Amino acid sequence: MGQLRLRAIDARLETGLKGWLLVLIRGARWELTCGFCKERFTRTQHLFQGFADCTVCGTRNLLPGSGG
Repeated sequence: MGQLRLRAIDARLETGLKGWLLVLIRGARWELTCGFCKERFTRTQHLFQGFADCTVCGTRNLLPGSGG
């Protein structure tokens, strides 16, 4: 079975002091809405990972600038 891949809706990267500290450890915290089920969720992951999997439906959401 293939994995559904859609663009994330309204993806926002954590900014400010918390965002800067995450960048030091090559991390990023995204707040976004799933492109399939429309559920809003937050995901902390590797800075250069171009996708975030929805915690509800498992859809792979492509993040801005990932080119995929």
